[in-house]
Amino acid sequence: MKNLILFELRKLVRSKSFYVCFIISLAFLALSAAVIFIGMEIEKYYALQDGVDVTALDEMFSSSSAFDMMTSAMSSASLTSLFGFFVVIFLCDDYSQKTIKNVYSHGFTREQVFLSKTIVVIIAAFAEYILTICLGFLLGLAYFGNVGEPCNVMIFIDQFIIMLTNLSLAAFLCFAFRKIAVAIVILLFAPWIVVLLFNIADLFINSDTFSLAKYWFGNFELLIYKGTSTENILIVLIGGILYSALFLTLGWLVNRKNEM
Repeated sequence: MKNLILFELRKLVRSKSFYVCFIISLAFLALSAAVIFIGMEIEKYYALQDGVDVTALDEMFSSSSAFDMMTSAMSSASLTSLFGFFVVIFLCDDYSQKTIKNVYSHGFTREQVFLSKTIVVIIAAFAEYILTICLGFLLGLAYFGNVGEPCNVMIFIDQFIIMLTNLSLAAFLCFAFRKIAVAIVILLFAPWIVVLLFNIADLFINSDTFSLAKYWFGNFELLIYKGTSTENILIVLIGGILYSALFLTLGWLVNRKNEM
């Protein structure tokens, strides 16, 4: 099992798609931070040109901090989706290249293959997450020159759980279909289709206190964005763990049943 994990890690290190997705995600983060900073400067410039008091803008700018940028670094669904694409490419590669039989020919079981691939994907996700939020902190410090107040650590845990939930879905799709194109298309559209169906169901439920869509993982990022209440944090934490366990269990089951 150890040798199989090391084999998957070597594949990860040599994977061009990992570095491409990682560089694109960091570039996207840097661009987003630059747009925010430049937008604030432009708004302040035109306010001064019009003789408008910019005290409020100065206060907003001074209140922005490195920790704020660090918190928002992984709040974009596009970054999570981008890494999900890497997971699809990485996990489907053995099947598309027909090399999976070579792995099994060395005596490894389906369970060992599934666990090794899952562990390496989680390691890659953790590395991606840590480096992204650290870059967010550095960009915030460079742009705003203000460290700010430390954030609730549960926000970072919830963001990582959201990331793992999406990657667990990507892993399940890979083991179920073993086709890169099919897995990516379903990964792109299925979560939002389910959100739409849940929203339609909520129209029929017509409740002011209960929303079915609130508990679908596709809306978890919106919960964090709306506020870090204890209820929202717990919904994301518990829901994300349950969804991840569900997707990984389904992936394990289909991997056992599928022909090599």
